[in-house]
Amino acid sequence: FNGADLVLVCVNAANGIQVNTKRGWALGLGGQRARAIVVTKCDLMEGKLTDVLAQIRAQFGDRCIPWRAPEEVGDFSEAWTEAVVEVDEDLMMRYLEGEAVTDEELANVARPALAKGTVVPVIFTSSEADTGLDSLLDFIVELGPSPEDAPRELVKEGGEDAEAIAADPAGPFTGIVWKVQVDKHVGKIGHVRVLRGTVKPGETFVNVRAGKKEKTGHLFRVEGKDQTEVDSGIPGDLIVLLKNDSLRVGDTLATQDSGKSVKLIAGPKPMYSL
Repeated sequence: FNGADLVLVCVNAANGIQVNTKRGWALGLGGQRARAIVVTKCDLMEGKLTDVLAQIRAQFGDRCIPWRAPEEVGDFSEAWTEAVVEVDEDLMMRYLEGEAVTDEELANVARPALAKGTVVPVIFTSSEADTGLDSLLDFIVELGPSPEDAPRELVKEGGEDAEAIAADPAGPFTGIVWKVQVDKHVGKIGHVRVLRGTVKPGETFVNVRAGKKEKTGHLFRVEGKDQTEVDSGIPGDLIVLLKNDSLRVGDTLATQDSGKSVKLIAGPKPMYSL
């Protein structure tokens, strides 16, 4: 969650909303992340998808609105329009006064509406029937928030003195470690989301938690099992750092140690422990 700008909460059409569905929703809500609901295995509930949608809206609210849904779900175009125009006062007044709103105007306000949570798209998919997957990818491309849309803050250890982070490639580098792996050949692999500034090979940064200076070596972008070397990372990029032994999940990396770290989304307590 700390490395992402968009939370996709999956709901199995046959099993409905589960405990961990609610946990994922709560994490996205508390972390001020844009959210969408992806209904999976719709082929198992063909003819009953309206019941699945009713359960989702009863649990998570009427702002959960179908996006390019199957015909059996019904027409929610009016509800979609009413939800997205709320982010633009002038557009909302025009709509309430009965003036037509163009598709282009709706497209322009849909992305900020998603980022602010005034609308939560519901997308129906089935990998078995190969349906809805194109709609899901189109949704991510067309409406998924950019790094500028997702709020991030730097805070002191006690959570005070918050400072907003702008996704500015010209600003001082700030990144967050969202994943760490250990490889027997190359050692520790740190997956970093760049939040601000530009990072390049051979530069020095500070691990704020450890109070330790580290140096970037080669930078890589990971796509599945493939690693591609890159010459820089800018806000929004997911890059890989090698052989920086101090890195842990959740660490803030910065050009200078200001005594502040990225405010993290706290994960749920484990259901089981030893």
